[in-house]
Amino acid sequence: MQRAGLHVRLVRTFNTLLLPIQLLERARFRSWTPTSEAERLDLVRHALRVPPAPLNTLLRLVMQADLPLRRLGLPFGTSLIAIGFRPG
Repeated sequence: MQRAGLHVRLVRTFNTLLLPIQLLERARFRSWTPTSEAERLDLVRHALRVPPAPLNTLLRLVMQADLPLRRLGLPFGTSLIAIGFRPG
């Protein structure tokens, strides 16, 4: 952001509690390399699918439980948000 001429106002990670789940999911696919366009599309569809309702509800609750952790400024999480502004 700074190299683009922006002043950094905020950089913060979030979804800290979901990090172990995401690491397991990535490890599951780490050794698998898609060999065709169809397999690549299947991987993208898998990654973007909405989980079944009960699991989606549980994940939403975990994300809500994660909200108080943002005050701690933990240096890890599954997501990153950054806010910058152009001076002047």
